[in-house]
Amino acid sequence: TIKTRLQVLGKGSAAAANMPPHMVYTNSMDCVRKMIAHEGPLSLYKGTVAPLIGNMALLGIHFPVFSATRKEITKNDAPGEFSFVKTYLSGAAAGAVGSLVS
Repeated sequence: TIKTRLQVLGKGSAAAANMPPHMVYTNSMDCVRKMIAHEGPLSLYKGTVAPLIGNMALLGIHFPVFSATRKEITKNDAPGEFSFVKTYLSGAAAGAVGSLVS
């Protein structure tokens, strides 16, 4: 939220020329102070719901696929043995499925 506001309404931006002074930001701390003063502390969390839902969906797919892949790859190995290559392959499979689904 802060980064986006600084890009759009930072001092020197085209949009800032037409805005009232309380909506033009000089730096990140100025942005935080003005947001809290004019919109309240919850304004710092605007726009976080959509990324959280997306990450929940991705991780809801990623972890089960990783576990299933790991279980399948290591079913003939000694208990507790899990090499870097097998970790990499399990993670790659989970990432591929997660990317396809989400």
